[in-house]
Amino acid sequence: MMKSSFNGNYQITLTGQSHEPYFTIEVNHIPSNIKIDLNIINQELNKRKPRTTFNTKRIEHNNYEIISGLIKNDDYYLTDGNIIKIKFINNNIKVKDYDLIKEFDRPGHVDYVGRKKYQDHQLNGGGHFSGRLTTGLVFIGALIKQVILTKINDFNVITHISKCLEIIDDNYYSINNKEIIKEYENNYYLNDILMFNKDKYKKLLNKIKDIDYNFGGQLETIIINVPSLLGDTWFNSLEAKIAQFIYAIPAIKGIVFGDYLNFNEKDNYEQIIGYQEDKLITKNNYNGGINGGISNGEDIVFTTILKPIATLNKEIQSYNYKQKKMAPLLIKGRHDQSIINRIIPIINACTVLAIYDELIKEKYFQ
Repeated sequence: MMKSSFNGNYQITLTGQSHEPYFTIEVNHIPSNIKIDLNIINQELNKRKPRTTFNTKRIEHNNYEIISGLIKNDDYYLTDGNIIKIKFINNNIKVKDYDLIKEFDRPGHVDYVGRKKYQDHQLNGGGHFSGRLTTGLVFIGALIKQVILTKINDFNVITHISKCLEIIDDNYYSINNKEIIKEYENNYYLNDILMFNKDKYKKLLNKIKDIDYNFGGQLETIIINVPSLLGDTWFNSLEAKIAQFIYAIPAIKGIVFGDYLNFNEKDNYEQIIGYQEDKLITKNNYNGGINGGISNGEDIVFTTILKPIATLNKEIQSYNYKQKKMAPLLIKGRHDQSIINRIIPIINACTVLAIYDELIKEKYFQ
């Protein structure tokens, strides 16, 4: 089985492929005796499931087994200080859906580089590159968030669709109203409203009904109540750490911190208006909570850019290895038209994982 690892102040290892019977995720450096509520983790996993007309028709049950690191105790689990290892069962596999990619490379997909770099690797469903493996990241992210909350009250990460199909949501900088963000935060599990402006979200859903192509978009993430002084200078900046985890997500092609997608040299000049304990307070937080690679105590704000899904549900031209010429390619199967809704809990989880690495570095859990 192929594996990939993050080796920072703690370690994460993903092992397996999309269309094998199972894959696993392991994580170390989790303190012992932390109470873990699996219901919270399952809620996050459910947010990742396909659930709209533009998502795959494939049913993902998210069945998993706890192999090590968590001990059952009444209606919750306790961390035992050992490596946490979770096994996810792939019980909805249709290998035949990918027979054609043995002869073709899908434009914009990992097929070409994956085939060349890992010649023995099976690319069914994306193989080890598949977004299916992000299920493990969502699980570990939801678990580690519970660990962080034992040290930092009210810590949270929220993400919303900020732009999709030319529909632009209200954002952190335009609303200037923490109550709207709080309402979105409180209703995250209750409603499938993925924009701050509910009317704009309804407008987006109506527009999607008439779209016959794959689409991406932009998403804004806000890290709430993050400590100051996380991160470091130059090569160890907090932006670099967060970006490392965000770029681990398949289909993410860009990340911008602060309000600099709408950069205006005249209006984006920052003003300091005060200090509160160890937190800086600025008028607009245009820098998104980070100065010189180090968190300043304000909300951390960044926008990610999501590309369209590469597998199209229509005929295209690509190179056929067997025929040695350009030929029509039509992949039949159960593919997403977009994952802009499903990627939200994945972005949230990867953000938590990045912050956790910095918290360990600053000895928050000793």
